[in-house]
This record gives sequence, C-alpha cells and structure tokens, in this order.
Amino acid sequence: ATHVDAPNHFIDGTRKVHELELEKLIGDCKVVELDKNVMAIESEHLGNLEKVERILFKTRNSEFWNEPEKGFRKDFTYISPAAARVLADANLKLVGIDYLSVEQFGSEDFATHITLLEKEIIILEGLDLREISAGDYELICLPLKIISETGDGAPARTILRKEV
Repeated sequence: ATHVDAPNHFIDGTRKVHELELEKLIGDCKVVELDKNVMAIESEHLGNLEKVERILFKTRNSEFWNEPEKGFRKDFTYISPAAARVLADANLKLVGIDYLSVEQFGSEDFATHITLLEKEIIILEGLDLREISAGDYELICLPLKIISETGDGAPARTILRKEV
C-alpha cells in the first residue's frame, strides 16, 4: 500500500516521518503518465519541472494492481539515478511512483533513494494510480505519525483532487 519514505530511511541523523513538514505532503501536484514500454524513468521523461513542486509517475506498474494474486513483481518501472539527480536539482518537495519502490530491483547502492532523500525530497511509493489521468491535482498525503527510533517510513492515506 501507499507509504512515505522519510530522509532517515537511508540517511542516519536526518528527518524522521513525524518530523516531516505537512506543506511538503499537501499541495499542487503533477501526475505524469509514461508509455507502457518505459522500464526506467530517465531524464527525458521528466518534461519541464519549472513550476512543479510535487510529481507522481503513472507507469506500466499501475496495471500490476489488477493482479495482486501474482505477488511482488521484480520487473517494475523505476526512477533511474540520473533522473533522480534532475528531480533533486529541481528542488521538488515530493516524488511518487505507482509501485513499491522508486529504486531498480536489486540495486546495491540505492542511488535513487539517496539522491532524493539527501535533498529532503519525500518519496511516496505504492500509489494506486489506475483511475488517475495525467494532469494537475491537489495532493493530500497524511502518513501515520509513527514516532520510533528509526522513523524512516510510514503507511499513508493519499488522495488526489482534480484542480479546477
């Protein structure tokens, strides 16, 4: 299900879930829908990020939610480290994807996570975007306020409201 990764997920001594600013989790959001053939989100898929504060990626992963009985998929679309650098340089507040990780399955260096979290960009994973079209929305994401020693992530209730 949908969950939030706080910077402390990979970087010790940084913000935990209960320390995240609500203004990063609530506000204008752009949903970008990618072609079903895209296996890795690269820089060329990002478009103009000039006025974007929060971005969610709808990929071929959304179809996986139609067949939960097949279990965890290793062939999911992910955000490449190069694209993560572009997103981090754009000073976004939040980046989300429609599967359980922004990172390529089997990654050993976790470059995508670290690149985003170093800039305190909140990562939102496990989004169900099957019924969502590309476009501009208001994002409301409220993670459980889990106060623990690690505090690196939490499940979240996340909704998108179409901007009018």
